[in-house]
Amino acid sequence: MVDIILIVICAYIFYQLYTVLGQRPSVSSPQDSAFKSAPNTQKDSKKAHPQETIFVTQHPKAEAILKQIDVSLTSEVFLHACAQSFKLITKAYCEGDRETLDQLVEPKLYKSFGQALRQREKVGHREVLDELIILKVSYEKAWVLNAVAHISIRIESIQKRDLLNNQGHYVDLEEIDTSIPVVDVWTFCRFLETEDPTWRLKQVTALDA
Repeated sequence: MVDIILIVICAYIFYQLYTVLGQRPSVSSPQDSAFKSAPNTQKDSKKAHPQETIFVTQHPKAEAILKQIDVSLTSEVFLHACAQSFKLITKAYCEGDRETLDQLVEPKLYKSFGQALRQREKVGHREVLDELIILKVSYEKAWVLNAVAHISIRIESIQKRDLLNNQGHYVDLEEIDTSIPVVDVWTFCRFLETEDPTWRLKQVTALDA
């Protein structure tokens, strides 16, 4: 079912609602709950970049792995969920939201993120994500190793991220109001021999834009 892949982002949605309402809500449709969580980003982005996100869904190996896990899970649904995860994890990293990262990221990568966050906090910096627009999402490769499914996703985006010091001033004045193209390959993994249906981020590789 669609629920399988969307669980990777539902934990974050539940956490946000819990923070606001003081209790975990009952959600009848994880798909509806998850995809309604980020409508403003899409609307705002269209002002500067009117093109829609391109999803390239054809990838025989990835499709075969997804069908092996769940015959109703389509490659298009998986890509859309990965795009949502990309937004949530990027936002959580910029905000230093460790609880969200812990839910969505594999332990080894989470440790690397934590080291980077501690270094940033040590010098009194914080990162602001002013713009995140996903231009294109496509499959890079897919494989199964030791009963763990891996699917790598290529994500092309436009981002504007600024570093501020503890006085709230920009650290790099030359980068103010500068949006840059970013190309990443994110690898998600899922353990096939456990009851946990969650896909988590395992590896991030930055490519030349």
